Amino acid sequence: MLQTALVLLAMGITCSLLGYGILSLLNRPGLLTEKPLPIRQPLPCLLAGTVAATIYAQLFSLFHGVGLAADLGLAVICLLILWGMRRQITEDLTTLRSSLSPGKTLSLLLLFLAAAYGTSHGIMHYDTGLYHAQSIRFVEEYGVIPGLANLHSRLGYNSAVFPLTALYSFSCLCPTSSLHVTSGYFAFLLGLACLPIGHLLKRERPVLTDFVRFAGLYYLFNIFKEMVAPASDYALNCFLFCLLILWVDLEVRGEREVLPYALLSCGVVYAVTIKLSAAALLLLAIRPIVRILRERTGAKQAAKLIGRYVLLGILIALPWFLRNALISGWLLYPSTVIGIPGAVWQVPRDLAEGDAAGIRAYARGTDGSLFSGGNPAFPTWFPVWLAAQPTVARLLLLFDLAAVPACPIIQLIRTIRGKKTPAFPFTEGVLLLSFLFWFTQSPLIRYGFFFVWAPVFVIGGRLFLILFDRLSERSAAAVTRALALMFLAFILYKGVRLVLTDGKLMRPQYLLTQQEYDRFDVFPYERDGVTFYRPVSGDQTGYAGYPGGPYEADIRLLGKNLRNGLTCSSTDRSPDPQHKPMND
Repeated sequence: MLQTALVLLAMGITCSLLGYGILSLLNRPGLLTEKPLPIRQPLPCLLAGTVAATIYAQLFSLFHGVGLAADLGLAVICLLILWGMRRQITEDLTTLRSSLSPGKTLSLLLLFLAAAYGTSHGIMHYDTGLYHAQSIRFVEEYGVIPGLANLHSRLGYNSAVFPLTALYSFSCLCPTSSLHVTSGYFAFLLGLACLPIGHLLKRERPVLTDFVRFAGLYYLFNIFKEMVAPASDYALNCFLFCLLILWVDLEVRGEREVLPYALLSCGVVYAVTIKLSAAALLLLAIRPIVRILRERTGAKQAAKLIGRYVLLGILIALPWFLRNALISGWLLYPSTVIGIPGAVWQVPRDLAEGDAAGIRAYARGTDGSLFSGGNPAFPTWFPVWLAAQPTVARLLLLFDLAAVPACPIIQLIRTIRGKKTPAFPFTEGVLLLSFLFWFTQSPLIRYGFFFVWAPVFVIGGRLFLILFDRLSERSAAAVTRALALMFLAFILYKGVRLVLTDGKLMRPQYLLTQQEYDRFDVFPYERDGVTFYRPVSGDQTGYAGYPGGPYEADIRLLGKNLRNGLTCSSTDRSPDPQHKPMND
């Protein structure tokens, strides 16, 4: 726990400084906005700094392993920001300290300690042993290897969170191990975004953001025992909940400025680099684009401002695209829509497509019985898939599936009746489309917690508030108190359950150190003089069985050593064995 607390503190300080410097730059009049806005708040700074740190780690990985040199470079950048903006930072820190009551300070301390404790030990994600740990170690030692996905197709699933994990793993201090705290860090960010729900009892009425925050807290309790693993699923869901909370909060406040919405849209670009499942949420960018077109007097001026935001999005995504191109030879692996011409390290098309089909089949039939069916029709896989989901998830899924056709139908009826105001605002529409995108692609609940829960709590919360506003003042106060008491009961119930179950996972040494990656028995084999490893049984090699994969890969080196790259020796290799992620 002490180790994870120190790393979380390092991540918090460096990301805060990076985010503060970037938001200060973007907030300059004449660049993206006409007047400075109060956007240098703690959570936006942490989110912006996380994006910046990830971009830095990915760019560094293109030239070198992400280790001590990368850490020193990051430290130098942060010191320069601290020195160059020391006056503004001092003033804002003074303002922040004055706004922190003893209750807020205690809440922040408890949240930080909970994140450090939860990240120190727990249940290691199945996919971490399968390929997460290997991906992170390759980033630590080599940065990027052309054709790495030929060693194991899962290594082609390039998530931006892996270079970020390598940046803060401090493996240089312990060559046989590596710290992995990114899931706990993203959980801390989400916890920070959810803390204001505690003001519910002080307010006269709940706000829509409270419902999103409740969904976020529910997710945090769900992953608390598992966030020791640096899985991209946890980072994605936590980051998306943070973005949605800030977005809905802007709507609740009636924010009219373009900049906050546009920056959050750029944050969605970052989410896509964590996992492609978030791609449909890029539609949120329509809102700031439309507002720019409406408010700018000239088309040239509007196009110039939109172009700057687009450039910012490209800068966020570019390092990820470059890593994709080098690791697999495909820009959006496992999709084979866009390939890199002449890339000798490219994963063969049939293998990439087979891998994508396997993931999709597994997600649609969690018992694995549909693998032999190729690409079964919706009536075949949907009942099996739905029956395998937990009861709560099943109810929410049915709500989402019903809302997809219901919302447009309700809106059509209102339009026919001459009502101009939308029944369900723009945000709800995008959330439903993002759910539909996830559902039709790879509907594994672990990937899509956000896509399932967010539409339910935003649409359901808005409907609840419509009914709430029709209550008398006395009834409204009673309902608000009841909601606050239900929330407290939920926190106590979940908290007690965590305490009771954590005893099976906690060990005294985890108060000082972090639980290491799981270890597996491996068997060595050689390719062109380089020793690789495969598991003696199963398909996991973990962090220690390096370099390795679940089977003896049919590969050859592109040069004298591994750094030069890998290519597939033949194209008749069968796709990956059945993918078996950890049960949800």
